[in-house]
Amino acid sequence: MPETAELTRELVPTEPEPNLEPDVPSVSLGADPELALIGQHGFAVSATTYIEDRDLQARVGVDGAGTPAELRPGVALTPIGLAAKCRSALVEMKTILRPGLQDRQILKVQAGSYARNSVALGGHVHVGGVPDSASMDFTNWADRLALTWYRRVESPAAISRRRSRGYGQDGDCRRQPHGWEYRALGSWLCHPQVAVAAISLVKLAATLSLEGVCYPASGWATTISKLRERDRIPKDCLTGTQIAERLFATGPFDLSGDVFKAWGI
Repeated sequence: MPETAELTRELVPTEPEPNLEPDVPSVSLGADPELALIGQHGFAVSATTYIEDRDLQARVGVDGAGTPAELRPGVALTPIGLAAKCRSALVEMKTILRPGLQDRQILKVQAGSYARNSVALGGHVHVGGVPDSASMDFTNWADRLALTWYRRVESPAAISRRRSRGYGQDGDCRRQPHGWEYRALGSWLCHPQVAVAAISLVKLAATLSLEGVCYPASGWATTISKLRERDRIPKDCLTGTQIAERLFATGPFDLSGDVFKAWGI
């Protein structure tokens, strides 16, 4: 099974695309994807050892479970814009973790669905602008587009381990002050292409729910193809959707590689 490090870094965003305006400006995006700090012997160590989480506005923090770290990149209007903010937060995280990386107490920072010693990792995506009346459609579209895709891209073993911990289930979406938090995906921070694809599919789900588009009775690849033919994919989601198609056709991948290496940091 190929590792994500083998994917080309043809898309490593460093800043939002300046000329790419969102087709649906009412939809905002955010995220709090989780990461495991892998120490000696391959087990995750507590992020609290290295990260002080006193400021909830900080871009690098600790998940409520205590062991995983999490990024809080802020709000963006486009998938590539959010991925760029994630990359900036990863740069900051590497600086914070430098003492542990230098003395080899941290061997790598990992994303994906699962780390050893039963640490489940999530890639929660926040979506604003979807009213309560469209929430069920949004969740169903996100399951159909993003979750179906993610289950094809990551190794079945990793997905199964996360699900055994009670995560990664269909319909896992919560109401939050900012809008909706779609929680079903594993941590897509493993590689910039995976990140842009995952965020794009969630935003596409939000767009389709706002437009009242009905679900076609077809598989994932056919659904994406029909949406493109009918001009239903927003321009700011086209790049991510194309990447998602390529990964869907060539997966699954081992998503547990070195995150900093995959992002060129």
